Amino acid sequence: MSENTADKKTAQFVKSVHWGKGDMRLYRLYPPHIEAGFGNNARSIDCVLVSAAEVLGAPETYIFESSSDGSKVIDWAELAGSYQGGLSHEAALSGMGYDEITDATS
Repeated sequence: MSENTADKKTAQFVKSVHWGKGDMRLYRLYPPHIEAGFGNNARSIDCVLVSAAEVLGAPETYIFESSSDGSKVIDWAELAGSYQGGLSHEAALSGMGYDEITDATS
């Protein structure tokens, strides 16, 4: 990461994932997302799968904790930024606090 982006929350697009429903994409988070747990059980999340799909005729975009290669969901609990009524990976990640979206190849 360059110095001028060190203080920004960035989601880096890694790849499209071809399992599950809809348009599923793997992102690496800089810095990692801290998910509050019960008591002092907060966890750090480095990678997420963002799924944008039409389910029962309604659009929804959900964020899930993912393995680093996108082959599996670590936890099916919907993370902050997940929403119904739209199909935007960027809007969901922005709702999680990651306003800058980059591509791993750039």
